[in-house]
Amino acid sequence: MTARQKEQRNASNKRRKQERRAWIQGYKMATGCALCGFKAHPEALQLHHLDPTQKTRTFGNSYLCSWDTLRAELVKCQILCANCHAIVEAGKRGGAGLAR
Repeated sequence: MTARQKEQRNASNKRRKQERRAWIQGYKMATGCALCGFKAHPEALQLHHLDPTQKTRTFGNSYLCSWDTLRAELVKCQILCANCHAIVEAGKRGGAGLAR
């Protein structure tokens, strides 16, 4: 692969990552936290896999997959704010988590 081809590939990957990140953030803001309704900032909203055994991807590398694959993974998730997500995860480890 030539230097120019690498540059083009990197630019394409960066653009895809930005597009998917913007779409995911919009989705999170439109949905809000499933438990408390928070939707003030997308960075405070997280994607929680309802069944971790069904998780096939992380959203950090979502630019590497197709839109269909991304949407299929989102269906397996619930939007939670950082606080509710921490409480739910603590409940899985024997803490006082919220019921889903």
